Amino acid sequence: MPPHTDCTSNEAEHVSFLNEQGDANNVGSSPNNVQIQMTHDDVRQPKGWCHWIKKELNEKVYRECRVWMLIPVICAVIVAVILISMAVCAALHEDEDEKFDRSLFTVPRHFNGSFQISSQPVSNETQVLVDLQDKLSDLYKSSPALGRYFSQAHTFPFRNESAVVLYQLTFVLPEEQQEELRNFTLSLEVVRNVLRQFLYDQDPGDSGSAFIDPASLKMS
Repeated sequence: MPPHTDCTSNEAEHVSFLNEQGDANNVGSSPNNVQIQMTHDDVRQPKGWCHWIKKELNEKVYRECRVWMLIPVICAVIVAVILISMAVCAALHEDEDEKFDRSLFTVPRHFNGSFQISSQPVSNETQVLVDLQDKLSDLYKSSPALGRYFSQAHTFPFRNESAVVLYQLTFVLPEEQQEELRNFTLSLEVVRNVLRQFLYDQDPGDSGSAFIDPASLKMS
């Protein structure tokens, strides 16, 4: 009986020792296990706004259509709406300066002057005068500032069989604004400068015998 008791006691002590050793090992390794687990969790979790945005953009909206595919379409629709709105506004907009009653333009204003045409021989004097008259009329009719007031242009036969041509320009003004127009829009300086600029821009090759010498221009 005594030997049996000693054996049992030794086995119990050995089991107790192993349990204590295991607990010690578990306690020592627990922080490392927790740290490793946390590290893996951190790796699996998205970091920052870039990951979140990427995930949101890749969300499916309808079947294989994703959010990022809709962005160019939405931008194109916005641009189209803006362009259409601008076109509609431009079509409906009425320029107040283009609205005027021609019947109210009753006060005439005349400008007389002369210029010298090219020294090339003139075979048909009448046709040259008509061409010059049309050239003056087209110039002032197409002028944004003077077109509405322009009435007519006349050219007269060559003086003393020379190449000097006399001309007359006629404008009509509304009676209520005639003083202001005489001093600014239809002043001598403005009307003369429009013609002078046109003469400097003309192409001698295209004008032929109807080429006007800019330096010879006179107006009063």
